[in-house]
Amino acid sequence: MRCPACQAENEDSASACVSCGSSMAAGPTQVVVTVDLSPGTLFHGRYVIRGLLGRGVMVMVYKAHDRTLD
Repeated sequence: MRCPACQAENEDSASACVSCGSSMAAGPTQVVVTVDLSPGTLFHGRYVIRGLLGRGVMVMVYKAHDRTLD
């Protein structure tokens, strides 16, 4: 197995790289969720999307109306 930090070869059972000492534990998992949240979309059975307020590197913020609480 290759070290994620330095790419050195290590035994499959290694917990740390023999070359650089980095952890051989699996890194974070990336999850991508794709949902159509265009204006008028009903989300989670109660929120009506009004529009996009802003976006960042890892987040999109929407304005929504909560039909349950009005």
